[in-house]
Amino acid sequence: MSATRLIAVALLLSVALGGCSGSPAPKPVKTDLRPEVFEPVYRLATELRSAQEVGMNRRRFGDPLEKLATELSLAGDKTESAKERQVI
Repeated sequence: MSATRLIAVALLLSVALGGCSGSPAPKPVKTDLRPEVFEPVYRLATELRSAQEVGMNRRRFGDPLEKLATELSLAGDKTESAKERQVI
């Protein structure tokens, strides 16, 4: 076996075994934003972005835009913190 192959195998093994080190996974970062408030807004914003990318005509683009405005208003009513209000 050539030296290059030995190095490649050694790197693969170190990467594969490195994931099994037994150390705990890092904890997810806790945010002050509640998903139940922002998820509908995010979903509709993503829908609008996709519609724009595929070139949806202006007439059909108005429907998801109206839905987004409604969800933004509802999310604004559900906010509990200054940070949530700032994001909305």
